Amino acid sequence: MTLPPSVGNGLVRGCCRWMIETAQDLERFTVSICTKALDLAKSLPDHNPMRWLWEAEQEVALPSALIRVRELGPKVHRFLSEDASKYSVKYPICLVAIRLHVLVCFSTIALLTCSRRGEVLDLEKGAVICRRDRCYLSVMLRKRGMDGIRLSMNKPVPRLVAQCIDSLSLIEQWLATVLGEEDPLYAKRVFFHANVR
Repeated sequence: MTLPPSVGNGLVRGCCRWMIETAQDLERFTVSICTKALDLAKSLPDHNPMRWLWEAEQEVALPSALIRVRELGPKVHRFLSEDASKYSVKYPICLVAIRLHVLVCFSTIALLTCSRRGEVLDLEKGAVICRRDRCYLSVMLRKRGMDGIRLSMNKPVPRLVAQCIDSLSLIEQWLATVLGEEDPLYAKRVFFHANVR
């Protein structure tokens, strides 16, 4: 199914605007929240990571770029959640913002690289190579060659794609310290699921 041009243009414009105007604020906010949550983990060891993140948000100022996410938080969380009955008023806004950020990065990478969904989801953290002023994305193509083996291709991409991958890697690294995720596949891939059990 093909998107109508006006919808596609709006999607690309919105994703690029998010990456330019909001992504860096979200990265700094995530680092601050995770740092504070790790401090709280020492003083409140009986609580779960969700509680640490929520408590940390009460002490760290929300950047102005993320205020709209806080206003949309309950609606977005219900949309992203598998079970709406589990919705809690104390759900950390940083997780809602991170989940939106993952969606924006996925859309940006898929649209700007003309890659299939599976090719984007299979990306690893070292997939972007930048030389001088040019960036290339190493993609394992879903279509197989004559011998049935998936081919690797270096696609030229805008620097915004590299920014998406770097941003996701930084956020995942900090979240993993709070959540205690030790899955090697999770640590290797670009895309992750921001959730607290």
